[in-house]
Amino acid sequence: MDTAIADISSWELDTFKSYLTPSEVENINEDDLKRLIKALSKMGALVEIGEYQFNTVTSRALTSGGSGTFVTYTVPAIYENGDAVLTITLKEEGDSFSVYHFKLDSLALFD
Repeated sequence: MDTAIADISSWELDTFKSYLTPSEVENINEDDLKRLIKALSKMGALVEIGEYQFNTVTSRALTSGGSGTFVTYTVPAIYENGDAVLTITLKEEGDSFSVYHFKLDSLALFD
């Protein structure tokens, strides 16, 4: 996940999309994603990733059909413009995982 967090934190649209599950890429509005990435880019460059904290593992049905296994972690991170807490949910995709949900909480976004 270190690589994924670092890559996502480059704040590049195509890189961000490359980590999403195919169903998320299909359902996301690209203009909304561009606005989101622009807002998150205010954090600046990633400086340090803290220790991962496991939150949950669940199996659930998806609104788009089918089901999936999801693993959620909370990760403190330091960016050049402030500290953040990342919440990352991974979806099992065969023998690997894709990012199903990526949330960044930081007071630095409100400056």
